[in-house]
Amino acid sequence: MRLLFMILVIVAASCKKQTAKPVEENNSFKLLTKKAWILNAVGFDDNTNGIVEAGENQIKDCESDNSYLFHPSGNGTFSDNAKACDIPGDSNFSWSLSGDSVLTISHQKMFVLKLNETEMILQPDLPWLTSKFLLTYRR
Repeated sequence: MRLLFMILVIVAASCKKQTAKPVEENNSFKLLTKKAWILNAVGFDDNTNGIVEAGENQIKDCESDNSYLFHPSGNGTFSDNAKACDIPGDSNFSWSLSGDSVLTISHQKMFVLKLNETEMILQPDLPWLTSKFLLTYRR
């Protein structure tokens, strides 16, 4: 009986009301949302060195000024800018960041391979590909 009483006291003491903590912005979140990212390179990393080199870059000229602005709210804005591929204009997307390494943009999971003040390298989660497809952005 005494053991049951002690267990009940311990359980009751551990049932404190949890208070909601504000979401803390990690460094990746701050870097991502600081200002717009410009698409710099798109291609397969054939030599597996973690970058898209000139010979691997498949970016079209009209994509080379595309910008992506990640708003802290979890929404984003894509701008086709001056070198428009098809229909110029802006479009919106949703995004979320899991830890420092997984960025989801409109339901497409991307692995964050590099993120600093001036460069971001993303690898879309495309398990059927045999070599890495990379997207490189600059500021």
